[in-house]
Amino acid sequence: MTVVQTASAIDPAGLTLVPATPEQAVQVRTNTLDWFCKWDKLTPEEWSYHDETLVDDPDTGLKHKRIVVWLLVSRSTLLPTSPVTSSASLSEIYSHFETYRMPGLLFSPSSSSASAQNVAIYGIGTVWTPVEHRRKGYARLALQLGHYVLGKTRSLPSFPTIWGQPPPITLGDATASVLYSDVGPKYYQSCTIGEHLDGWKEQGSTITEWYLHDGSKEGENGGRGLDAWEWVTSLRTVKELEKLVIEDTRRRLASETDKDRTKIALVPTGDVLSAHHNRLLLRDPFPSDAAPVRPTAFAAYNRDTSSLVVFCPQNGKAIYHPHEYKGKTLEISHVVGQVPWQVVGQAAKREGCRRIEAWGPEAASKGWPKGIVRERGDLYGMMAYYDKLQSGEEQPLWVGNGIWTPCRTWNFGKALAARDYAKQWL
Repeated sequence: MTVVQTASAIDPAGLTLVPATPEQAVQVRTNTLDWFCKWDKLTPEEWSYHDETLVDDPDTGLKHKRIVVWLLVSRSTLLPTSPVTSSASLSEIYSHFETYRMPGLLFSPSSSSASAQNVAIYGIGTVWTPVEHRRKGYARLALQLGHYVLGKTRSLPSFPTIWGQPPPITLGDATASVLYSDVGPKYYQSCTIGEHLDGWKEQGSTITEWYLHDGSKEGENGGRGLDAWEWVTSLRTVKELEKLVIEDTRRRLASETDKDRTKIALVPTGDVLSAHHNRLLLRDPFPSDAAPVRPTAFAAYNRDTSSLVVFCPQNGKAIYHPHEYKGKTLEISHVVGQVPWQVVGQAAKREGCRRIEAWGPEAASKGWPKGIVRERGDLYGMMAYYDKLQSGEEQPLWVGNGIWTPCRTWNFGKALAARDYAKQWL
């Protein structure tokens, strides 16, 4: 795909991508304040409090490659610092976005190893262009340069001469980067790798949903085989169970299903398993010194069979054509082993949820009733891949696409754990 510049095209050779200083990171986040307050249902003061806690986390930033804010600035503003930064003021920043380094797994049929290998995957988020700089191609250029900051140099096409010099900082360890688009799939695909290769390609984002009705028996155990199941009531225990989910993810990558495909997945570590719970702490409307209603459980676990289902109630409305649902939903983020439907139904009823939602094409565990499968219309899972593919492959298969959507809230685990209102969740 070749991007055709408009008559008002920018001069890419005069621009570059650099990490924000701590002061600049705070400044550019004010650009997205109104959007996040609307999305997360928080007041500006509450969101600023959350954001400051995130920025102050000593394990984030360029050194750890976690939660790095990248700025598109004029090369004339570069400073001889280490790492290279910019003196650009807020009005001189043409576009910006954030990256989050996450552990991943890659399975390649051509590899000599029968198991998946560990790789780095980056989440892309908070892509923003100030109003005065919009519709000029700045965001696209920032993201195009981002490929060369993140991706493995040996696997990328030569840096286009029309773009001038490569960015002064290269992380260079990403096998892939992922994002969820709320503006459709075409824009991010047009943010090319080099001049001609598609950028982020749509992987599809499907959900399966079920509805519980008055008088339904989904939550009844009938006294048959459910005594071995226990409710997981602390996030600390959820983290302790991450090994089960990681092993299950490895098995799925190496399974006979799509055995001739290159497959990639995010490693569901503890912060990832609790990502939906972290989001609940962030998004429910509440004053900064109070907590949202604590779920009665975060997961259900069977020690005898090592089976597990991780879930979280959400109050946000769901909109899928042709209807709109405004009640509470139980979001299922991962299923390991055989989980009886009665366990899921009982979890939903305990939380007062009439709707159950699981993401991905393989959402339902064996033996669950047939649900309604829908394409998500609000978020599109997309991936840019920076490594080798099999002959004829256009992109790898993203195993678990959709399960771990709220990338930014993965990094809130430690920050939230330090707060009084969150300690009761541990």
